[in-house]
Amino acid sequence: NGGWAWTVTSGGATVLGATDDVQAGTGGAARVGSNLSTDDHYGQLDFTSYGTDSAVRFGPCARFAGTAETYYTWVVAARANGGQNIYKRVAGSYTSLATQTETQATPITLKLSVNNSDLTAYIGGVQKLTAVDTAITGNLRGGIDWATQGGASQKADNGEWADISAGVTFVPKITVV
Repeated sequence: NGGWAWTVTSGGATVLGATDDVQAGTGGAARVGSNLSTDDHYGQLDFTSYGTDSAVRFGPCARFAGTAETYYTWVVAARANGGQNIYKRVAGSYTSLATQTETQATPITLKLSVNNSDLTAYIGGVQKLTAVDTAITGNLRGGIDWATQGGASQKADNGEWADISAGVTFVPKITVV
């Protein structure tokens, strides 16, 4: 796991151990326990499976604060006409910066790149959404954001968070149940 630990910042996570497995109830967020070198970085993961609940979503976070629930995230609901959103989350409150609806089936690779004030979201290497925001700066951690209801299960794997210029990476296995 690159020697990095996770910190659950919200939600019903019950297991977040050395193997980087997450088991959660209704949703939440977790951040990587170590800093990257710059706040210009990306997060990427493979959203591998999801349950039948219409509220299931998952995505990588960038510029996650070390002590607060503040970050940017790119979350995708993998279902017919699923919502895709770039969110800004400040002190636990979400603000949508860009959104679209598009059918996706798992597995899919999600990537959020934050470079200066430019946020770019990708699925499978194809750019899907962009946004510009200057509210969150200086935060050096990556993370994950998820939502699930009614016992739905979702899983992600092959996560990677790296500086855009440097290439310091962390690769976890993530399971949200």
